[in-house]
Amino acid sequence: MTIPVKEVPSVSVLVLINVGSRYEDEKTNGLAHFTEHMLFQGNKKWESKMELGTAVDQIGAEYNGLTGKEYTGYYVKAESKNLELSLDILSQMLWHSKFEDFQIEREKGVIAEEINYREDSPQISASDSIMELIFANHPIGLSGAGEKETIQTFKRPDFLNFHKKYYHAKNTIVIIAGSFENDHASELTRQYFGNICGLEVLRPVPWQRGVANKNSGVLVSVKEKTTDQTHFCLGALSLKKTDPKRYALSILNIILGSGMSSRLFQKIREEKSLAYYIDSDTDNYIDTGIFSVSGGVNPQKLEEAIKSVIEELDLLTTVEVSKQELRKGKDYLRGKLALSLEESLDKAMFYGQSWLLEGVVRTIEEIVEGLEKVSAEDVRDVAKMIFSRGNYRLSVVGKGVDVGNLEKIIF
Repeated sequence: MTIPVKEVPSVSVLVLINVGSRYEDEKTNGLAHFTEHMLFQGNKKWESKMELGTAVDQIGAEYNGLTGKEYTGYYVKAESKNLELSLDILSQMLWHSKFEDFQIEREKGVIAEEINYREDSPQISASDSIMELIFANHPIGLSGAGEKETIQTFKRPDFLNFHKKYYHAKNTIVIIAGSFENDHASELTRQYFGNICGLEVLRPVPWQRGVANKNSGVLVSVKEKTTDQTHFCLGALSLKKTDPKRYALSILNIILGSGMSSRLFQKIREEKSLAYYIDSDTDNYIDTGIFSVSGGVNPQKLEEAIKSVIEELDLLTTVEVSKQELRKGKDYLRGKLALSLEESLDKAMFYGQSWLLEGVVRTIEEIVEGLEKVSAEDVRDVAKMIFSRGNYRLSVVGKGVDVGNLEKIIF
């Protein structure tokens, strides 16, 4: 996919692989993320991580990788004249990395520290825990970074088999965004990516609501940790990525918990002084989704804060939002969408994800049109679908938490 952006002097090359942590199981948890790390350790042309990094630094470029639930990505962002070198670097990384034993053992320590960082960050820890709670015993709920015990078991054959299974032509898309000549870019892409093989595309384990799991009866998860604030994440099953109601859900999310004028910020922080930070978020996958509210509160005010959040959620299910709030939500999303696509890499990621995960390339005009069609009734209807006592789960990081009281509040 090529996305010309003539007004910028840069070019971003993004490669997305159709594999992420939801393609794993408990024994392989963390392998997708670990494989991403290994592709930066050296290859046939640039034999070490230092050599590879020097090749990027010499042209003042940026490069990185990311592992999500449903995809893994690698990119190089450089001056437009370095398009070929950018493609060469990514091609070498993706198809010619060495996965040497000493590199694997060295990187285990790095990933262990990354896991420690997530566990030591209460906000991140609460967010990870709500995924484990809602999607327990399903790959979506697995930690993206893996578990320290699991990653220590990985050996070179594990990486080679994983790479062969998922890193192939039919599972890969290349996106070039920025300033370039289209025919030249297409020719270079064929040169550096045209010879990779195409194998069977493997799909992840589908999500089925109501699947029995080891945590099916657990409503509240608590991680005991001494902190000055108690951090919580209230979550509920939500909509899949392609659900027609996704536009109403996006507007609901803005009205409820995005920005300083949102209902949660005004009620929980400004009016009641119960939290320093309070916001909502929605994550949508190919067959399911999660809606969450996160906050950091005084430990003595946790129960009061959760009650207040539930009251705001209930209100959205019974009373239609005002015309002013609806308009604000639409304009907020339009503005954020415009700002999020200012850079060539942003454009590559936006359109690439749409193509990879939805099978279509949604335009900005289509998204704006979908938002404009949303009514106040649509927002209330989607709130009714998601905000119900039986759908809530709660994760908490802190000390002295009364689980029984919290269960009564959310159920």
